[in-house]
Amino acid sequence: MPALAFVANKNNLNSIAVLTGALEADPRTQDVALHFPWQDERLLPRLAALAEASDLLVVALSFATADVPGAADLLRGLRALQRPPTVVAGGPHPSARPREVLQLGAGAVVVGEGEDALPALVARLVAGESVEGMPGVAVLAPDGSLLQGPRPDPIDLDAYPPLGVAHRRFGPIEITRGCPCACAFCQTSFLFGGRMRHRSVENAVGWVERAMAAGYSYVRFVTPNAFAYQSEDNGRTPNLDAMERLLRAMAALVGREQVFFGTFPSEVGPETVTPEAVALVRRYCGNDNLIFGAQTGSDRLLRKLRRNHTVADVYQAADIVRAAGLTPVVDMIFGLPGEKPEDVAATLRLMEDLVARGAVLHTHTFMPLPGTPLEDAPPGEVDPALHPLLDRMASQGHQVGQWRKQEELARQSKTGARPRDAEA
Repeated sequence: MPALAFVANKNNLNSIAVLTGALEADPRTQDVALHFPWQDERLLPRLAALAEASDLLVVALSFATADVPGAADLLRGLRALQRPPTVVAGGPHPSARPREVLQLGAGAVVVGEGEDALPALVARLVAGESVEGMPGVAVLAPDGSLLQGPRPDPIDLDAYPPLGVAHRRFGPIEITRGCPCACAFCQTSFLFGGRMRHRSVENAVGWVERAMAAGYSYVRFVTPNAFAYQSEDNGRTPNLDAMERLLRAMAALVGREQVFFGTFPSEVGPETVTPEAVALVRRYCGNDNLIFGAQTGSDRLLRKLRRNHTVADVYQAADIVRAAGLTPVVDMIFGLPGEKPEDVAATLRLMEDLVARGAVLHTHTFMPLPGTPLEDAPPGEVDPALHPLLDRMASQGHQVGQWRKQEELARQSKTGARPRDAEA
């Protein structure tokens, strides 16, 4: 029997749940056995055993740029197996750097959305047919050139499951894909387009009902901006009626305390935070916080980054969220390209003001991501003037995040440790 093994780790579980649902629903892959080995020291022996026991083993990798070193090590290990499996890769980094990932050892890369491309690719591999020219799929030609099929049309979310119910692969329900902001540092708009696509209330409710029968007991959501759900002007104005219908239905299914909206792993846009929208969260959801991105205290940098908000919007959002009895969790990015001392000073003031308003800061160091306008910018460094403040805020519980780890990753990337796509 042919088999597909999703290599699972803490960073790709949501993607695996969606792709499992697509494989379960597609008649082309009904006879493919699915496995979900964890990425640890036992992974290679498990995959070797699966390869020996299967007519064909396809190993599926999904990863982001920060995970490239681990993916490269795994690909080397897979190539060294007595019976090497066929490897397909997808996710943010392979989509932006298909040649690089193929040169590392993947046999094919799914570029962009995978709900249709992955089942189609697996079906071709099982049948022993060529995959060259497939929509959404990239491979290397014998001469090393990149062969990339046409980009498929954006999918209709209602046409695909958000979960892998049969295999109990649960995760947050993706209710919106695509983002109009096209922020210069973010991959979302460049991967999925600038036009928001929404899953209908009825479709989301139907899948949660099915998942509950298999043990699903809480509801979180994936969306670039929860308050843009079903927005009629592409995310600028909240659709309060649609939000209420969704949240009321979910609360009726699993209980108010088990519904989480506008919090991890999604967020809201500060410019869309209104008292009415926040009141719906308080009425129907169990989360005690709302996450939104400020990124910097400099309006000059916000304009340069193509953010759709101002510093004033951040203050207003924090005040609205706090007045409703929720904690504002505010994303900040340090070491942004073009950052000047006056920008650092403005960010420091914003951070202090937000903490005084009861906010928790979620901190990051800028990392250039492939496929974005800032992909060739230098990695960020946190201004030393911020270090004492960040340490003090962390000790007081006002600051969380991985800015130190990300700064170290940025230093490593300066040495050339991260391979680049030859066509970049």
